[in-house]
Amino acid sequence: MPRSPDDQRTRQLQWIRACCPALTISSVHVQTDGQRSDVLVINDALVFRFPRTPAGAYSLATETAILRAIHGRVPLPTPMPQFEHLAVDDADGASFVGYPWLPGQPLRRTLLHRLDNATQRHLASQLGGFLYALHTIPREVLPSGLHVQDGRERWRDFYDRVRATLFGSMRPAARHEVEQHFAAYLSDTNQEFAFRPVLRHGDFGPTNILYDPSARGVSGIIDFGSAGLGDPATDVAGLLGPLSYGAAFVDLLAPAYPGLAALLGRARFYAGTFALQEALWGVEHHDPAAVRRGLRPYR
Repeated sequence: MPRSPDDQRTRQLQWIRACCPALTISSVHVQTDGQRSDVLVINDALVFRFPRTPAGAYSLATETAILRAIHGRVPLPTPMPQFEHLAVDDADGASFVGYPWLPGQPLRRTLLHRLDNATQRHLASQLGGFLYALHTIPREVLPSGLHVQDGRERWRDFYDRVRATLFGSMRPAARHEVEQHFAAYLSDTNQEFAFRPVLRHGDFGPTNILYDPSARGVSGIIDFGSAGLGDPATDVAGLLGPLSYGAAFVDLLAPAYPGLAALLGRARFYAGTFALQEALWGVEHHDPAAVRRGLRPYR
């Protein structure tokens, strides 16, 4: 019988107390809007994440290993695991990780565009330097067993699923646009897909970039749940997308990211798939609201 949310919160707090007996819990703020995990913020100072599925527990263990590997190798703060119980085969669902809360607010597009040009250039330099450091971390210091998550076959499979599940809900002109977007890129003669796999964040966008108004700078990068080996252009795409900062801001990263121009073609392709990714996720996870949001540009 499924547990009620209140029962689940009680159990999660019990697991935290068992792992951290010296921790006095004076306040708890629950966030349940994430796709993969429940999040408990303790004392406005510690974040505990509880994956909802065994697959999520495995992913969290991988994410934790990545965060430990990159600590001290990137120029911006990232979550540093402080407490953990990562039993990926635990049938009771007690896997979790806890780390200090990183201060700041999401650097949303509207916030960025209210800032003066000098501040925007400073933020671009910070983000470009962070991505370049992340993408050049040596493979030998990373956790073993990481798989390459990007590539032509992945996108062929994605396109097949889009055609099978979403095309029927699109206006004809929009279907044609999607066909054109994928056709040239998935051609066997197109060499633009060739890339050297690096460690990339995988969800590098406004909600995971924290801004400190008092310092007028980036205060941290969060949510490495999609991190792994792949195409560095996917992280650039996260800054380029329609809900992100746009091409003019991405161009400002170039002084801090040598070779950025070579990534932009692939980044534009990936950015053009974001709405489709949301809609397809909604179909495959029975989330009608995500389907509606993702399909809005195509109806």
